[in-house]
Amino acid sequence: MESYCHALLSQEKSLEELQRHLRTTEELFRESVKRKNQQLDLLQSEVRRLKTSVSGRDERANAQIESALGAQSAELRRAKELLLSRDADVEQLRKQVDSMKLELAKERSRREEGDEVAHTASAVQGELRKREEELQGVRLQLAQAQSAASRLQAASAEAEAALEAREAELAELRKHEQAGQHSSTEQQVMHKEVQLLRSKCDMLEAKLEKEESARAEADAWASDLENQRDALERERDSLAASLAEARQLLAASEERCAALQAAAKAEGPPPPRPAAAAPPKEAYQTPEVRSRRVEAAAAAPAAAAPPLPPLPAAAEAMEPSVRSLVVGGNPVMGETLSAEASFIGADFTSSTFAWYRGQEKLPATGPSYMTTADDVGHEIFVVVTPVGPDRRQGKPERAHSSSPVAVAADIHMHVGQWLHLGQRRFDGCMEGDKERLLQLDSSKLKVRDKSGKTLVKDVHSVVRMELAADPLGFLLFMPSKKGGGPLTLRAPNSMLRNLIALTVSAFRDPHSLDSWPIAPTSTPSVVLDLATLTTQGGTGNPGSPASSCTSEQPSMADVQACRGTGGADVERTSSQSSLRKAPLGRAFSFGRSKKTK
Repeated sequence: MESYCHALLSQEKSLEELQRHLRTTEELFRESVKRKNQQLDLLQSEVRRLKTSVSGRDERANAQIESALGAQSAELRRAKELLLSRDADVEQLRKQVDSMKLELAKERSRREEGDEVAHTASAVQGELRKREEELQGVRLQLAQAQSAASRLQAASAEAEAALEAREAELAELRKHEQAGQHSSTEQQVMHKEVQLLRSKCDMLEAKLEKEESARAEADAWASDLENQRDALERERDSLAASLAEARQLLAASEERCAALQAAAKAEGPPPPRPAAAAPPKEAYQTPEVRSRRVEAAAAAPAAAAPPLPPLPAAAEAMEPSVRSLVVGGNPVMGETLSAEASFIGADFTSSTFAWYRGQEKLPATGPSYMTTADDVGHEIFVVVTPVGPDRRQGKPERAHSSSPVAVAADIHMHVGQWLHLGQRRFDGCMEGDKERLLQLDSSKLKVRDKSGKTLVKDVHSVVRMELAADPLGFLLFMPSKKGGGPLTLRAPNSMLRNLIALTVSAFRDPHSLDSWPIAPTSTPSVVLDLATLTTQGGTGNPGSPASSCTSEQPSMADVQACRGTGGADVERTSSQSSLRKAPLGRAFSFGRSKKTK
């Protein structure tokens, strides 16, 4: 993808250079035609003079003049035809570039949608794994309850056996009582023993009834857990299907990107979409429909699953804690990082978030944070403190970004080009209600008003820039400012503010450009903002046209060389012509030169 973006940028650059060269060639050609016309006028006057003086002797000279005029007119016609063909070629190339840009934007959007679906599926899979762990714990509790019930059953069986033995003894005692073999005192003792045995039997029967009711509740709980497990398995199957669809979407987008890269390398129109790599039917749905499908798939199993049984009082009094915490998002300047957390005994909305850049605390207090130019090269981390419904706070947890904040490759390339050119201008900044222009050259930073008048200027080594908490505001500390104090400015957007900060840092210390981490690819939002910013006018802009006030004039041989070559040959021939400084054409002289008296 990076090579394809570089190829597009190089192709756009070559087109712009070709257009500039065509405009320059056209101006030079018009000047050449003007000079040719002047030469023709001189030649015609010379011919008339020669005809009046020597009409009979100069037929051969007239023939030479006419042949020269014919050659010049043929050369003019060829040059006009060349200009027309070049205009048609440029228009065709512009259409091809526009179509390829449109196809690339579509493929990027589809790939982003596939990534979002895959991310949602992975999050739901993590939730499923957590549910399975909870289910394993409940199953363990159920096994313990079943073992306790089996022990109670064994105890009840032993009690029943003892009761039967006592009843047999009572029967024997009754027989002895009927036979009169025992005394009355022994009968009273045996009667008391029978009452004790009966009370013990009643207690054992009550305990057995309680155990049976507990076992029935455990069986009902186990059936509820089985139903929940079935619902979770159905949810897992649906999410697996969604994940397979997302993988198909990613595979189709990668194949499409590969086809676009091959088309860009061949410098031809993009190939038609292959039928074998067509994504499934869901790929052609709108992003809103796909997001609704994912939300419905995530919400349906939760609604279908039966509610969990009430937890014991010890679980309700559990201290709030963070179950899992991950910093999501792309750690690239201008992108948004988000804290993806799940809690135990706490709520996402009531918990607190604190973002840090190294040891420095950032002003962001929400679950997301947009990176700035000050974050480049630093690692961002978030500290989450869980807060329960009763406002109790748990143990804070920390999560770091996947890597230090990097700079997009396109931004790094443009800042390097501006530093190589030694100048750059930023328009549209505001100081209160007044517009300000920032002009950077190889030695100084100048702040100008709308008319171009310089208000303050300083060398780069003493200029200091600070970003405000406002996403658009920044402060410029310049010692030469009258009255002291910083300049409080606002940029049109956050991306331009970050670009200004990076450019000021690079012009102050050119070696800092090599220490910036570079992201391998650029997101579509960064590419769009950068394309909008770099197409604005200003000194040092690579897209601005070249100056027409130059002493190097290409010859007609350069125009002929441009016909069969590409943009690189045009640049090479123009540079060679500037080194040669060849004259536009031959000068004709007829007759003898006479001294002025």
